[in-house]
Amino acid sequence: MNASPPIALEIAGATKRFGNTLALDGVNLTVAQGTVCALVGANGSGKSTLIRALAGYHLLDDGVVHLHGQPLNLNRMAEQGKAAGLRFVHQDLALIPTLSITDNLALERGYLVDAFGSIAWRREEERVRQELATVGVTMAPRERVLDLGPVDRALVAIARAMDHLNSARNLLVLDEPTARLPQSEANKLIDRLQAFKRRGLPIVYVTHRLDEVFRLADTVTVLRDGREVYAGPLSQLDRDDLRWLITGAAKKGQSWTGHDLGAEPAAGTDTVLELKNVCSRRLSEVSFKLRRGEILGVTGLIGSGRSELGRIVYGLQPHADGEVLVGGRPAATDPAESKARRIGYIPQDRRSGLFPGLSVLENVTVTAADRLKEWYGLSSQRLLNATASVIRSLQIKPDDPRAAVGVLSGGNQQKVALGKWLQLPLDLLILDEPTQAIDIGAKQDLMLTIQKRARAEGLAVLWLESDIEELVRYADRIIVMSAGRISAEFAQPPFDLAQVLAEAYRMVDPIADEKEDIAPVRKPSAEAAPQKSTAPSVLSRGWSLLHNYGLLLALLLLAGAFSALRPDTFPTLANLGSILTGSAALAMIAIGVTLPLIVQQFDLSPGFMATLASLLVVGFQSFDRTPVWLSICISLAVCAAVGFVNGILVAYARLSCLVVTLASGSLLFGAAEIYSNGATIYQNIPKAFLAIGQSRLAGIPLPFVYVVIVALLMWYVLEYRPLGRYLYAIGGGEEGARLVGIKVDRLVVLVFTASAVMAGLGGVVQSARVGSANASILQTLLLPAFTAAFLGATSIRPGQYNIWGTVIAVYLVGMGTTGIFMLGASSYVEPIFDGAILLVAIALAKLSARRLSQTR
Repeated sequence: MNASPPIALEIAGATKRFGNTLALDGVNLTVAQGTVCALVGANGSGKSTLIRALAGYHLLDDGVVHLHGQPLNLNRMAEQGKAAGLRFVHQDLALIPTLSITDNLALERGYLVDAFGSIAWRREEERVRQELATVGVTMAPRERVLDLGPVDRALVAIARAMDHLNSARNLLVLDEPTARLPQSEANKLIDRLQAFKRRGLPIVYVTHRLDEVFRLADTVTVLRDGREVYAGPLSQLDRDDLRWLITGAAKKGQSWTGHDLGAEPAAGTDTVLELKNVCSRRLSEVSFKLRRGEILGVTGLIGSGRSELGRIVYGLQPHADGEVLVGGRPAATDPAESKARRIGYIPQDRRSGLFPGLSVLENVTVTAADRLKEWYGLSSQRLLNATASVIRSLQIKPDDPRAAVGVLSGGNQQKVALGKWLQLPLDLLILDEPTQAIDIGAKQDLMLTIQKRARAEGLAVLWLESDIEELVRYADRIIVMSAGRISAEFAQPPFDLAQVLAEAYRMVDPIADEKEDIAPVRKPSAEAAPQKSTAPSVLSRGWSLLHNYGLLLALLLLAGAFSALRPDTFPTLANLGSILTGSAALAMIAIGVTLPLIVQQFDLSPGFMATLASLLVVGFQSFDRTPVWLSICISLAVCAAVGFVNGILVAYARLSCLVVTLASGSLLFGAAEIYSNGATIYQNIPKAFLAIGQSRLAGIPLPFVYVVIVALLMWYVLEYRPLGRYLYAIGGGEEGARLVGIKVDRLVVLVFTASAVMAGLGGVVQSARVGSANASILQTLLLPAFTAAFLGATSIRPGQYNIWGTVIAVYLVGMGTTGIFMLGASSYVEPIFDGAILLVAIALAKLSARRLSQTR
């Protein structure tokens, strides 16, 4: 008799409350080595809460967790779990969209570094290519996640979790890993997981797809309303048993097919939507009609053009040729016009159609605000009643209109996304994967709600779906797409699932595929194909250079223009030295402003921090005869202490960064005024201190040398040290950063402290340069510092705050101001110039980004 495999994971009595809501009520979970435990339940049952508690994102109120026999500390689940071998694919993927694929994979497992601790980028990218190959995809390691589609993002998250899995010490936890995958890719993943299981890897698998449960799992744990209602071998259950356990409502033998529930297709024949030979980047001569009261299902594999079809109809994307008619008229060219013409749209990525930081009420009523207003404005009672009606009809949990959408489960978020449209009188509703990450009971409720609307009000539904089994249940007609073309149509239910599947997965002509990649907008003519041109790649490279270095080019062009207009005074070494020296303090303060912006925090204190440091460093030397080095150290230490306190209040006390830094800035200014008695300090300043700001090194002003050294150091940390990548990860998505184990709060404190020190350095350098200190000067540099940081984000690392972009922006503005004064302009022209430069740079960055997307 074979011995039972050892227990890999054991959770006992897991309990978690959110306010008055008991999300987990004494849940138990056991996973043996080399087995798959399916964790299933309706939306809001507690599955994702349990998974996030394991990841350390939520702190359990009570419970015990053992991994491979070793107890884990509930207060240190993130670090202990990771060290003990826990690996996750979360429902929302926990990717950082603004970072590259390489960064997203390395943040979880750590970066490959050289002997000096710097990131070895070439080795890292080669490793990422190998990791992506494990899930069967080839993508450029440097590509940013935000440029990927939903399917590719899911595959990146799965590749990250599958990195170097060791069956003896790892445990893999997957929360809805196939929710965004078409069936073909989901099948590949299931095969991969079965191979891991055969190698002895224990797996916790969360899914709403019951076919995957029966294909993959050995045991199943069912949660309902935060409680465990079943835990045991899957072999003791059939599909009806499992459905009953999940929903608590369906009985054995009850039909789950929408066409068996008495809802007959509408008899109307009016055409609501018609496509005539529509061609686009992925579509080729697509034609069909959608009638009033009909649910038309469109399916197909990756690259079939299914989702692009919905975007074109709604006006989110133009088409190259053909006609799109809605109600006999050309379709709208933008979403606002589509909404006005009674068209609704739910995108494939639910987060694109929701406002996670706003309440259920605000999300649901945003589309109907015009209908719900009274003569005096919006009626809170009408808004509340409308939201309550949607909550009841779609059974959204929790049923609190004031609850933030971001804390709802994935399925309930999808219900909110649907509810904001269903309360409107629509003629056409476009649904792109509306049932992804929704449990089986909620799927039926949602689709029956849509079906009833279609029958009762004549609503036409264009349903874009990869889950063919769902289409077979609820659609009135099914179109199958392949390589941008309609390859098959099934005109009337009941549909043969096997037949639809066979058509959807029918092999595509490889020549057709190749044509789609090269020129899918039109069918090729009989003429000989032209020779491949290198113009697109040259154009793309040119716009890429402009996109990345447009700010530097603007600096050079501006220098050339002023040199031509004032050849006797502007292009001189004396003037160059003046510009380099005069903008040094602003550059350091701007770097201090940029660091918090990288982690999406606003620090309003650097200008005041520089003022205080300036007064302290000069005052200590002038009043107390303190040595130069000691006065500098004390001044910077005071700044660091204030920045540290600001960081603590923001990160741990959860106070608004704007409120905290505005308050501390005001206090600093008051302290500076008291210390200096409102006067300028300029007496008895040692020459050694003045030399810091007035000397030259090989002819280069020392203040500019300091700026270059500081910028090099910060750039090196941000680009070549793991710390810098962690900071960019926090800025790209704090929740995702926490889920991969980054100590977000500690790093936020570090950033505020570093920002204060940088601002203090700016104050010290400015005082040494001018030989005095005054409380009313340096704080005026705060606004120009923010302008430089925002302007710098349009270049070097477009779309992200970066050090070199900030420094270049500072000297661009400084050079422009100097040149304007040399031309004899009045002082009021300076702010006009600053604003004009900012607008031009942003417009240039937007233009280059648009051109890059067209030539990519």
